[in-house]
Amino acid sequence: MSFEERLLVEIKNEFVTRRAARKRRLAFGGAVAAAAAAAAIIVPIVITPDPAYAVTRNSDGSIQITIKEFRDADGLERELAGLGVRADITYLQAGMACEHNRYQDVGAVNLTREEMKSLLKDKDPKVQAKVEREMAQRLSERAIQVKNGVVIHPDMLSPGQTVVLEVMENTGASPESDTPQVLSSVTKGVAAGVVKPCVQVPQSGWNDVGDPSKNPEAFPPAGS
Repeated sequence: MSFEERLLVEIKNEFVTRRAARKRRLAFGGAVAAAAAAAAIIVPIVITPDPAYAVTRNSDGSIQITIKEFRDADGLERELAGLGVRADITYLQAGMACEHNRYQDVGAVNLTREEMKSLLKDKDPKVQAKVEREMAQRLSERAIQVKNGVVIHPDMLSPGQTVVLEVMENTGASPESDTPQVLSSVTKGVAAGVVKPCVQVPQSGWNDVGDPSKNPEAFPPAGS
């Protein structure tokens, strides 16, 4: 990995950490409650498990995804394909991420070498503001929204583009804990071409929810 690529990875991690409130409160509909059913003595009853996800088309043409269980990513990809959206979805273990540069993301953040050094070494607020402005204008930020699940806007995508979602679940975390924890997180992108298979690698700082004075929404009362 080149010097520039390493810096971009660190910038991405820094940006994700600053937006940890979104990760902390991300909602996917929760786990499906276990169901009990009584079978007749003579006629056996086969119980089909509930789908791991739900996909609906909204009135404005957007697609709402509600993930109930972190499984069957292939099935979700097929359902989205039926609605005209090419997708690559990966469910990750806590503390893991897909290896960097497995696809070309549409709308890269443009920083000079000096700006990258300044951001990583001195946390230059001007450079940080520039990164946040450019990140907000990325196609993935506008076409994919994390809101009561995930909302995709197909009208913003061009033919050949792929929605990339990398979803991490922290099964060891508890929403009732007094200590702020990352319950789950989504890394989103729009690929301009081929998306390589995900090679999982450790992600540093993944469980850092940030400074409570800067991200008070990431520190709700226990049980909220």
